[in-house]
Amino acid sequence: PSMLACELIDNNGKELLKCVNQYIEQWGMEDGFKKYVNEECTFCGSLVDRIVPGRIRDEKEVAELEQKHGYADPLLDVGEVFGVWVIEGDPKLNDVLPFKKAGLEDRVFVVPDMSPYKKRKVRILNGAHTGFVLGAYLAGENIVRDCMQDETIKGFMNKMLYDEVIPTLPLDKQDLLNFAAAVSDRFNNPFVNHELMSISLNSTSKWKARNMPSFLEYVKEKGELPVCLTMSLAAYIAFYSNDIQELNEKGLVCKRPAGNEYVVSDDRWALDFYYEHRNDSAEDLVHAVLT
Repeated sequence: PSMLACELIDNNGKELLKCVNQYIEQWGMEDGFKKYVNEECTFCGSLVDRIVPGRIRDEKEVAELEQKHGYADPLLDVGEVFGVWVIEGDPKLNDVLPFKKAGLEDRVFVVPDMSPYKKRKVRILNGAHTGFVLGAYLAGENIVRDCMQDETIKGFMNKMLYDEVIPTLPLDKQDLLNFAAAVSDRFNNPFVNHELMSISLNSTSKWKARNMPSFLEYVKEKGELPVCLTMSLAAYIAFYSNDIQELNEKGLVCKRPAGNEYVVSDDRWALDFYYEHRNDSAEDLVHAVLT
Protein backbone atom coordinates (compact mmCIF):
# COMPACT_ATOMS: atom_id res chain seq x y z
CA PRO A 1 0.00 0.00 0.00
CA SER A 2 1.14 3.55 -0.78
CA MET A 3 0.39 6.49 1.53
CA LEU A 4 0.55 9.88 -0.18
CA ALA A 5 1.15 12.72 2.27
CA CYS A 6 -0.34 16.04 1.19
CA GLU A 7 0.24 18.30 4.20
CA LEU A 8 2.13 21.44 3.16
CA ILE A 9 5.18 20.88 5.35
CA ASP A 10 8.74 19.77 4.67
CA ASN A 11 9.35 16.01 4.46
CA ASN A 12 5.59 15.36 4.72
CA GLY A 13 5.94 11.64 3.88
CA LYS A 14 8.47 11.03 6.65
CA GLU A 15 6.41 13.14 9.07
CA LEU A 16 3.27 11.12 8.26
CA LEU A 17 5.11 7.86 8.99
CA LYS A 18 6.40 9.36 12.25
CA CYS A 19 2.83 10.28 13.26
CA VAL A 20 1.55 6.80 12.42
CA ASN A 21 4.31 5.19 14.50
CA GLN A 22 3.48 7.48 17.41
CA TYR A 23 -0.16 6.37 17.32
CA ILE A 24 0.91 2.73 17.11
CA GLU A 25 2.86 3.25 20.34
CA GLN A 26 0.15 5.28 22.06
CA TRP A 27 -2.59 2.79 21.19
CA GLY A 28 -0.45 -0.21 22.19
CA MET A 29 -0.83 -1.97 18.85
CA GLU A 30 0.96 -5.25 18.22
CA ASP A 31 4.52 -5.43 16.88
CA GLY A 32 3.32 -7.26 13.79
CA PHE A 33 1.26 -4.29 12.70
CA LYS A 34 4.17 -1.91 13.30
CA LYS A 35 6.41 -4.18 11.22
CA TYR A 36 3.79 -4.23 8.45
CA VAL A 37 3.48 -0.42 8.41
CA ASN A 38 7.24 0.20 8.33
CA GLU A 39 8.27 -2.60 5.97
CA GLU A 40 5.31 -3.31 3.71
CA CYS A 41 3.78 0.17 3.31
CA THR A 42 5.26 3.03 1.29
CA PHE A 43 4.98 6.56 2.66
CA CYS A 44 5.55 9.07 -0.11
CA GLY A 45 6.08 12.78 0.25
CA SER A 46 4.29 14.96 -2.27
CA LEU A 47 3.91 18.52 -3.49
CA VAL A 48 0.68 20.04 -4.78
CA ASP A 49 0.93 23.11 -7.01
CA ARG A 50 -2.54 24.56 -7.44
CA ILE A 51 -4.04 27.86 -6.34
CA VAL A 52 -7.12 27.19 -4.20
CA PRO A 53 -8.39 30.52 -2.83
CA GLY A 54 -11.24 29.15 -0.71
CA ARG A 55 -14.88 28.18 -0.64
CA ILE A 56 -17.60 29.79 -2.74
CA ARG A 57 -19.10 32.68 -0.78
CA ASP A 58 -21.92 33.59 -3.16
CA GLU A 59 -24.99 31.80 -1.79
CA LYS A 60 -26.76 32.03 -5.15
CA GLU A 61 -23.85 30.34 -6.93
CA VAL A 62 -23.73 27.62 -4.26
CA ALA A 63 -27.47 26.98 -4.68
CA GLU A 64 -27.08 26.73 -8.46
CA LEU A 65 -24.25 24.21 -8.13
CA GLU A 66 -26.21 22.14 -5.61
CA GLN A 67 -29.16 22.11 -8.00
CA LYS A 68 -26.88 21.04 -10.86
CA HIS A 69 -25.13 18.31 -8.85
CA GLY A 70 -28.23 17.05 -7.07
CA TYR A 71 -26.62 17.21 -3.62
CA ALA A 72 -25.13 19.68 -1.13
CA ASP A 73 -21.38 19.58 -0.54
CA PRO A 74 -20.26 21.68 2.48
CA LEU A 75 -16.62 21.25 1.39
CA LEU A 76 -17.15 22.66 -2.11
CA ASP A 77 -14.12 24.76 -3.03
CA VAL A 78 -12.70 26.87 -5.84
CA GLY A 79 -9.52 25.88 -7.66
CA GLU A 80 -7.70 27.00 -10.78
CA VAL A 81 -7.56 24.81 -13.90
CA PHE A 82 -3.77 24.49 -13.58
CA GLY A 83 -2.65 21.74 -11.26
CA VAL A 84 0.45 19.61 -10.70
CA TRP A 85 0.90 16.88 -8.09
CA VAL A 86 4.49 15.71 -7.70
CA ILE A 87 4.93 12.51 -5.66
CA GLU A 88 8.34 11.53 -4.29
CA GLY A 89 9.08 7.83 -4.46
CA ASP A 90 10.13 4.95 -6.68
CA PRO A 91 9.27 5.89 -10.31
CA LYS A 92 7.90 2.33 -10.67
CA LEU A 93 4.86 3.66 -8.80
CA ASN A 94 3.91 5.50 -12.01
CA ASP A 95 2.77 2.13 -13.34
CA VAL A 96 1.09 1.12 -10.08
CA LEU A 97 -0.90 4.26 -9.33
CA PRO A 98 -3.83 5.06 -11.66
CA PHE A 99 -2.75 8.51 -12.86
CA LYS A 100 -0.65 7.42 -15.84
CA LYS A 101 -3.40 5.11 -17.09
CA ALA A 102 -5.84 8.00 -16.80
CA GLY A 103 -3.66 10.14 -19.08
CA LEU A 104 -2.58 12.48 -16.29
CA GLU A 105 1.16 11.76 -16.38
CA ASP A 106 1.93 15.42 -17.21
CA ARG A 107 0.09 16.61 -14.10
CA VAL A 108 0.49 13.77 -11.58
CA PHE A 109 3.75 11.85 -11.55
CA VAL A 110 6.28 10.11 -9.30
CA VAL A 111 9.94 11.19 -9.17
CA PRO A 112 12.81 10.03 -6.91
CA ASP A 113 13.46 13.60 -5.71
CA MET A 114 10.78 16.30 -5.66
CA SER A 115 13.03 19.02 -4.17
CA PRO A 116 13.65 20.78 -7.54
CA TYR A 117 9.89 21.05 -8.10
CA LYS A 118 9.36 22.36 -4.58
CA LYS A 119 12.13 24.93 -4.94
CA ARG A 120 10.65 26.06 -8.26
CA LYS A 121 7.17 26.48 -6.78
CA VAL A 122 8.25 28.12 -3.52
CA ARG A 123 10.73 30.56 -5.06
CA ILE A 124 8.72 31.55 -8.16
CA LEU A 125 4.98 31.08 -7.52
CA ASN A 126 4.87 31.58 -3.73
CA GLY A 127 7.77 34.01 -3.84
CA ALA A 128 5.94 36.16 -6.36
CA HIS A 129 2.84 36.23 -4.14
CA THR A 130 4.67 37.25 -0.99
CA GLY A 131 6.95 39.55 -2.97
CA PHE A 132 4.27 41.88 -4.30
CA VAL A 133 0.96 41.45 -2.43
CA LEU A 134 1.83 43.41 0.74
CA GLY A 135 2.98 46.48 -1.16
CA ALA A 136 0.10 46.11 -3.61
CA TYR A 137 -2.42 46.06 -0.77
CA LEU A 138 -0.98 49.24 0.73
CA ALA A 139 -1.21 50.76 -2.76
CA GLY A 140 -4.96 50.11 -2.84
CA GLU A 141 -5.34 46.74 -4.56
CA ASN A 142 -7.43 43.92 -3.08
CA ILE A 143 -7.15 40.85 -5.34
CA VAL A 144 -4.32 39.29 -7.34
CA ARG A 145 -6.04 39.55 -10.74
CA ASP A 146 -6.35 43.33 -10.46
CA CYS A 147 -2.64 43.52 -9.66
CA MET A 148 -1.93 41.86 -13.00
CA GLN A 149 -3.82 44.68 -14.72
CA ASP A 150 -1.53 47.25 -13.11
CA GLU A 151 1.60 47.61 -15.24
CA THR A 152 3.68 48.90 -12.33
CA ILE A 153 2.88 45.94 -10.06
CA LYS A 154 3.10 43.37 -12.85
CA GLY A 155 6.35 44.91 -14.07
CA PHE A 156 7.75 44.77 -10.53
CA MET A 157 6.80 41.10 -10.20
CA ASN A 158 8.33 40.17 -13.55
CA LYS A 159 11.56 42.05 -12.84
CA MET A 160 11.82 40.32 -9.47
CA LEU A 161 11.26 36.87 -10.99
CA TYR A 162 13.32 37.17 -14.17
CA ASP A 163 16.19 39.34 -12.92
CA GLU A 164 16.56 38.31 -9.28
CA VAL A 165 14.92 34.93 -8.56
CA ILE A 166 15.42 32.73 -11.63
CA PRO A 167 19.17 33.51 -11.97
CA THR A 168 19.73 32.14 -8.44
CA LEU A 169 18.02 28.79 -9.06
CA PRO A 170 20.26 25.85 -10.07
CA LEU A 171 17.56 24.31 -12.27
CA ASP A 172 16.88 24.06 -16.00
CA LYS A 173 16.52 27.68 -17.12
CA GLN A 174 13.99 27.03 -19.89
CA ASP A 175 11.79 25.11 -17.48
CA LEU A 176 12.01 27.99 -15.01
CA LEU A 177 11.16 30.55 -17.71
CA ASN A 178 8.15 28.51 -18.83
CA PHE A 179 6.96 28.13 -15.24
CA ALA A 180 7.35 31.87 -14.57
CA ALA A 181 5.44 32.72 -17.75
CA ALA A 182 2.59 30.47 -16.61
CA VAL A 183 2.51 32.27 -13.25
CA SER A 184 1.33 35.52 -14.86
CA ASP A 185 -1.49 33.69 -16.62
CA ARG A 186 -2.47 31.90 -13.42
CA PHE A 187 -2.53 35.14 -11.44
CA ASN A 188 -4.71 36.69 -14.15
CA ASN A 189 -7.38 33.96 -13.91
CA PRO A 190 -10.77 35.70 -14.41
CA PHE A 191 -12.59 33.09 -12.31
CA VAL A 192 -10.42 33.25 -9.18
CA ASN A 193 -10.73 36.18 -6.78
CA HIS A 194 -7.60 35.57 -4.74
CA GLU A 195 -7.63 38.15 -1.95
CA LEU A 196 -4.36 39.83 -1.02
CA MET A 197 -5.29 39.77 2.67
CA SER A 198 -5.66 35.99 2.46
CA ILE A 199 -2.14 35.69 1.04
CA SER A 200 -0.80 38.06 3.72
CA LEU A 201 -1.43 35.53 6.51
CA ASN A 202 1.81 34.66 8.38
CA SER A 203 3.96 36.78 6.06
CA THR A 204 6.90 36.77 8.49
CA SER A 205 7.58 33.07 8.05
CA LYS A 206 6.50 33.20 4.40
CA TRP A 207 9.02 35.89 3.47
CA LYS A 208 11.78 33.96 5.24
CA ALA A 209 10.93 30.73 3.40
CA ARG A 210 9.93 32.11 -0.01
CA ASN A 211 11.98 35.26 -0.58
CA MET A 212 14.96 35.33 1.77
CA PRO A 213 16.80 32.41 0.06
CA SER A 214 16.65 34.21 -3.30
CA PHE A 215 17.68 37.46 -1.60
CA LEU A 216 20.73 35.90 0.08
CA GLU A 217 21.83 33.95 -2.98
CA TYR A 218 21.55 37.04 -5.18
CA VAL A 219 23.73 39.02 -2.75
CA LYS A 220 26.23 36.14 -2.64
CA GLU A 221 26.43 35.91 -6.43
CA LYS A 222 26.19 39.59 -7.39
CA GLY A 223 27.69 41.33 -4.38
CA GLU A 224 24.83 43.85 -4.29
CA LEU A 225 21.25 44.10 -3.07
CA PRO A 226 18.46 42.88 -5.38
CA VAL A 227 16.27 45.95 -5.90
CA CYS A 228 12.88 44.24 -6.07
CA LEU A 229 13.44 41.69 -3.32
CA THR A 230 14.74 44.48 -1.09
CA MET A 231 11.58 46.43 -1.89
CA SER A 232 9.48 43.40 -0.98
CA LEU A 233 11.19 43.29 2.43
CA ALA A 234 10.45 46.99 2.90
CA ALA A 235 6.82 46.38 1.91
CA TYR A 236 6.58 43.58 4.47
CA ILE A 237 7.82 45.89 7.24
CA ALA A 238 5.47 48.67 6.09
CA PHE A 239 2.46 46.33 5.98
CA TYR A 240 3.07 45.27 9.59
CA SER A 241 3.63 48.82 10.85
CA ASN A 242 1.44 51.17 8.82
CA ASP A 243 -0.50 53.44 11.18
CA ILE A 244 -0.93 50.81 13.92
CA GLN A 245 -4.26 51.25 15.74
CA GLU A 246 -4.29 48.47 18.31
CA LEU A 247 -3.34 44.90 19.12
CA ASN A 248 -6.26 42.63 20.04
CA GLU A 249 -7.20 38.97 20.04
CA LYS A 250 -7.78 39.00 16.27
CA GLY A 251 -4.40 40.47 15.42
CA LEU A 252 -2.56 43.72 14.80
CA VAL A 253 -4.94 46.39 13.55
CA CYS A 254 -3.35 48.80 11.08
CA LYS A 255 -4.69 51.39 8.64
CA ARG A 256 -3.65 51.62 5.02
CA PRO A 257 -3.31 54.88 3.05
CA ALA A 258 -6.80 54.38 1.54
CA GLY A 259 -8.18 54.89 5.05
CA ASN A 260 -9.61 51.47 5.90
CA GLU A 261 -8.35 49.34 8.76
CA TYR A 262 -6.92 45.87 8.20
CA VAL A 263 -5.87 43.10 10.56
CA VAL A 264 -2.40 41.58 10.31
CA SER A 265 -2.51 37.87 11.21
CA ASP A 266 0.69 36.14 12.27
CA ASP A 267 2.39 34.41 15.19
CA ARG A 268 1.80 36.35 18.39
CA TRP A 269 5.48 37.08 18.93
CA ALA A 270 5.66 38.83 15.55
CA LEU A 271 2.58 40.93 16.27
CA ASP A 272 3.87 41.81 19.74
CA PHE A 273 7.18 42.89 18.21
CA TYR A 274 5.62 45.34 15.77
CA TYR A 275 3.22 46.70 18.39
CA GLU A 276 6.10 47.30 20.82
CA HIS A 277 7.99 49.17 18.07
CA ARG A 278 4.97 51.14 16.81
CA ASN A 279 6.51 54.49 17.77
CA ASP A 280 9.94 53.79 16.24
CA SER A 281 11.33 55.87 13.42
CA ALA A 282 11.59 54.08 10.09
CA GLU A 283 15.34 53.69 10.57
CA ASP A 284 15.01 52.29 14.08
CA LEU A 285 12.22 49.89 13.07
CA VAL A 286 14.17 48.50 10.12
CA HIS A 287 17.23 48.08 12.35
CA ALA A 288 15.14 46.24 14.96
CA VAL A 289 13.58 43.95 12.34
CA LEU A 290 16.91 43.04 10.76
CA THR A 291 18.69 42.42 14.04
